[in-house]
Amino acid sequence: MRVHPKSILRLSRCMKQWASQLIAPKCPCRFDVSGATGKHSLRFFVVGGFSGSLAGANATFCDSKVPNAAEDEDDEDFDFNFAKPPVVSAPIQLKFSVQVKPSEAGQRPTADIQVHSTLSLPVERGWPRDQLEPKDVASFMAEVLADRLPRFAADFWNLHLVDAPLQLRGYQQWSSEHPAQLRSTWLPKICPACVTLQRLPSEIGFDLGPSGKLTVACEPVGLQTTEDGERLDLQVSTALNGFPVAGAAWGWLGCGGRWWFERFRLPTLRKMLQAYHEMVHEQMMLYYVAALKN
Repeated sequence: MRVHPKSILRLSRCMKQWASQLIAPKCPCRFDVSGATGKHSLRFFVVGGFSGSLAGANATFCDSKVPNAAEDEDDEDFDFNFAKPPVVSAPIQLKFSVQVKPSEAGQRPTADIQVHSTLSLPVERGWPRDQLEPKDVASFMAEVLADRLPRFAADFWNLHLVDAPLQLRGYQQWSSEHPAQLRSTWLPKICPACVTLQRLPSEIGFDLGPSGKLTVACEPVGLQTTEDGERLDLQVSTALNGFPVAGAAWGWLGCGGRWWFERFRLPTLRKMLQAYHEMVHEQMMLYYVAALKN
């Protein structure tokens, strides 16, 4: 039987297109068939097919539809259905304050650092589960934010959080007897932890050992009606009390501790706490809804 040369050329072009779009990405190395025609494209087809996945469910005829890049991008589009669409939030109203206390007998000077901001949540009403008061939502959000603060600090400073409960387990799962640790990823395990965190029994927050006490509070500000719906505004407060102005080395030196605190320690803490409050203001309304009763 005699085959027309044009038929062979047409078949080789189909094989070249099939090999370049389906087989090449599945092989350990990519095959360049852009410049191959005729018998050369057939050779690329055979070699690439047997080194990749020629036989199987992915086998396709040359006249079938091949997905293009535009269709792949459409499949990757993220489509999320919110329980309640986000509303226009209140201004963040970020406030930062520091108070340095004089040293007592035999102790180092300490500082009280407080950061306040405003958080907005969309309000949902009418469902049987919507039976909360604004103060209940504020109390729940305080525990949520306290659970997220050590994890955010670990990511912000590139530290390793050890002995902490799994995410989404809640603030109550933090131990009040066996403290979690924030450890450096560069130092060996024999070195002491940067910070230890132990859940406070009577407040929402953590005992940081020699580094002071960290608390998180949330209070309702009021309900507001916007074009997008009703929202609940909450005031979020984080307080770091009894934080040492300088380390033990500055205490032995006898001077320079206040300069070290204002130049290095305080700016480092301020950047992390401000970034945390900005994250809370921007993202919490995407994950939580204030289920208030009518």
